[in-house]
Amino acid sequence: VGVAAPGGIGFAKNRAVGQSGGAVLVFLDADDVMMPRRVEMQVDALSRHPRSLVGGAWLRWPSGATAHYEAWAHSLGEEGLYLHQYRETTLQMPTWAMTRSTFDSAGPFPCAPAEDLSFFHAHLDRVPRGERPLVRVGTREDPTTLYRYTASSMTSTVTRRLLLAVRAAAFERRVLRADPRWANFIIWGAGRDGKQFLAALSPAARRRVTALADIDPRKVGTMYTNHRLLDEAG
Repeated sequence: VGVAAPGGIGFAKNRAVGQSGGAVLVFLDADDVMMPRRVEMQVDALSRHPRSLVGGAWLRWPSGATAHYEAWAHSLGEEGLYLHQYRETTLQMPTWAMTRSTFDSAGPFPCAPAEDLSFFHAHLDRVPRGERPLVRVGTREDPTTLYRYTASSMTSTVTRRLLLAVRAAAFERRVLRADPRWANFIIWGAGRDGKQFLAALSPAARRRVTALADIDPRKVGTMYTNHRLLDEAG
């Protein structure tokens, strides 16, 4: 009897969806804990916003393991959930709920690393901001999920470069190609993050960048050259 090789996280999620029934999908990682009111809160939100990806407030275990990340995630209101989309997945995947039609529209999950981030942006490609593509329910005092932190989790193996590539591609699709006002633009920050974002853009998008802006006097007025990109261009 042959044994198939593991298909990865995205493959497993797609198989779970394919073997499930019902109009609403609720996701939970095996090592996390669902709070008693989670399904009630998320189904109620979906009844009012059927095209939304609905996440939930969460409580980290062990407590304080990722204090800054937890504080940032819960500081986001309705506007912040949308505006911070190019920084991070603003709704954490183990808290997601959605209608099956939303999954069918944005999915399936890619069978590759960063599958949750790719699905997140595929969803945002399809649901305009005015229709509230992202909704969060619960509070830190009344969370939907006990979210376990494990330093050796699969999430920690995804490279920063890959995550940035997914975000930069989404930025190009939804901003640079959709809005003619971005024919030229400036990137704020001439440090690591600004330079890496510039490098992650396609060659056509990089040609639109007129400058890297910064307040560091050591950087202002200097010329930046990415030698790796020059080497790759031949």
